[in-house]
Amino acid sequence: MLGRRSVLGRLGVRALGRRLVGLLRAAVALGCVTLIGSFLWLRSAEARLGETLVGFGDELSRWTAAHPQSGPRAMTINGLELRFMTLTTKLSVAGALDHFQQNCRGGLHAPALAGKLEMTLLAGVFRQGTERQGVLACLDTGGVLEVTELAERLTRMQESGNLNDLGKLRYVLARRSGNTTTLLVLWTEGDARLFNLLPKSGDAPGHDLRDWPRPPGVRRLLSAAEHGQPYAMTLYDAEHQSARELEVWYEQALSKAGWSVTRTQGGLLARGGERSVLLHVKTSSSSGKTVITAAELS
Repeated sequence: MLGRRSVLGRLGVRALGRRLVGLLRAAVALGCVTLIGSFLWLRSAEARLGETLVGFGDELSRWTAAHPQSGPRAMTINGLELRFMTLTTKLSVAGALDHFQQNCRGGLHAPALAGKLEMTLLAGVFRQGTERQGVLACLDTGGVLEVTELAERLTRMQESGNLNDLGKLRYVLARRSGNTTTLLVLWTEGDARLFNLLPKSGDAPGHDLRDWPRPPGVRRLLSAAEHGQPYAMTLYDAEHQSARELEVWYEQALSKAGWSVTRTQGGLLARGGERSVLLHVKTSSSSGKTVITAAELS
C-alpha cells in the first residue's frame, strides 16, 4: 500500500484540493437539482409520524430539537434514488446546520494539508448561509479517512461512477421564517451512480409523464417522481421554439389526446380523467432557450 507521503506526492496538494472541492460542489449541485423535483411535494406534505422510520431518517426523527413534518420519503431523480424529509425547529439557521455538521461522520486526516485547504474541506463539508437561509452538504464516509484510503476510494468512484464508493451524501437546506427554521434534508442510501445524472447531450435518465405528448426537438433535463405517489415532474429545454409556439403546440396536442386545457396565471392546466398536469413554458432572455416544466399534481 502506498504511504501517506507518496500519495500526497502523486496527487499533489493542489490536485487533491481541487478534487475535494469538485466533489463537494457536485454534492451541492445534486442537492439543488433535487430541490427542483421535491418542491412540489413539500407544499402538500402531511404529517406522517406513524410511519416506520429507518436508517438516517430514524436518526433525524430522534433529534429532540426538531419536529418531523413528514416521515422519510423516497424519490427518484434522473434515475438516482434519494430519501428526503422535512423538519421544523426553533434553532437558528446556524444552530441547525451546526447539528448536521457535527453528525456527519467524515473528513480527512492530513496534517500536511493543514493551512493549505479550508478546514471545512478537510472535514468533507460545504457550507454557506445567512441568518435567514443556509445550506450544508457533506459526504459521510463513516469516519475520518487517511490520505491513502481517500485516494483508494476516489479511484474506485472514478471507475464505477458510484458515489457510494466514496461515501453517502447528506444535504440540508435551512430557511428561517419568524421564530421557526424549516429544514429540507436529503440523503442517499446505497448505490448512487452519478455519471449519467446530467448528460451534456441527449435525454437525462428517467421517464416522461405517462401518456403525455412531447414536442419534437426537445431534450429532457430532469425526470423526478416520488415513490408510491402520483406526483411527478419533467423538465425539457428547446433551442429553436419560442414559449408561445410551444404553448400553442401543447394546446392542440393535448386537446387532440382528450385532455381539457385551461390557461392559468402559472401557464396551462391540463385535466384528463383523475389526472391534473400543470405546464409552464418560459424562454430565457439570456440564453434564448425555452424551458418546459410539466408537473403532475394528482
